Amino acid sequence: MKKIMVLMLILILALTACSKVQEQPMEDKDEVVNDNVDVDDGVVEDTDYVVVDDEVETEDESLYSADFDPNRQLLIGSYKIYELKGDLILEFSDDFEVGKSEDINVYLSTIGRPAEAQHVFRAEYEIIGDLVKPKGMQRFELPLNIDLIKYKSIVLLDPTTGIVHGSARLTN
Repeated sequence: MKKIMVLMLILILALTACSKVQEQPMEDKDEVVNDNVDVDDGVVEDTDYVVVDDEVETEDESLYSADFDPNRQLLIGSYKIYELKGDLILEFSDDFEVGKSEDINVYLSTIGRPAEAQHVFRAEYEIIGDLVKPKGMQRFELPLNIDLIKYKSIVLLDPTTGIVHGSARLTN
């Protein structure tokens, strides 16, 4: 009987300790990590393009989305384009992965599935920015004045080597 009472007392103490831990407020995860980077409303600004913070939640449904198609290179994952606080956001999926390259840029192209860099550069295109990392989710803010209807694909291209890693159709 004493053993049962001791076990019940230990259980009560453990439950009390757990509830106190849950009541404590969590610290803000969005504190400044790097003093050299200005963060405003989840957007990290750079001179050429804007990358949106990974922890920002989406507000609206996707306007466009599709899977990436590789072009003789490693490329998996998908993208979606949606509105967030009045901005257009291009987001690559969590499972996004592209083969290693020194310099991969993200383009919007009027060509549906360009196989070579010359196809992109001979047509109308818009440079969205440099790929931030070869794996994982990443977001880019698209220019507000962009007319997505005239573009047919999102292209990942290394302008130094001319290698088109692949593309995804702009479909809604």
